[in-house]
Amino acid sequence: RGGARAAAMACRAAVAMGAPAFAKPGTRKKEGEGQLRAINKYKVVRPDRTDEFRAVWGEREAHMRGRKGLVSFELRETAPRVFEVEHVWETRADWEAWLNDRPRYISNLPQGVYQMRPQNKEGIPETFVPFLDPELSPN
Repeated sequence: RGGARAAAMACRAAVAMGAPAFAKPGTRKKEGEGQLRAINKYKVVRPDRTDEFRAVWGEREAHMRGRKGLVSFELRETAPRVFEVEHVWETRADWEAWLNDRPRYISNLPQGVYQMRPQNKEGIPETFVPFLDPELSPN
């Protein structure tokens, strides 16, 4: 709990100091100001699938870079075989266009990859990726 409170205070301080305030997916009008940041987390439970996971996200990143509105993309390994994917879009409409893009849907992640429930509405769950803890599934 203390870590969450400290993170929230740091976030408020960053916004107060002029850092960009990101909109959370689904919480802002389409014709609004500000950028949108989406974060999703994954656990690769089968070590032999880690390279394939990275390759699929590399393909997705290449496709995203060709889309209108992508500001940044980052794939981070935050713990052994635990990954965080963050992408920032210029507008919510640009992000939604990526969400509804057919190539995004046909680039399925490999078996042995599980997603973690997005925190604070910072991401949208993958449609065809099981949850690490099924009890937490929003579906």
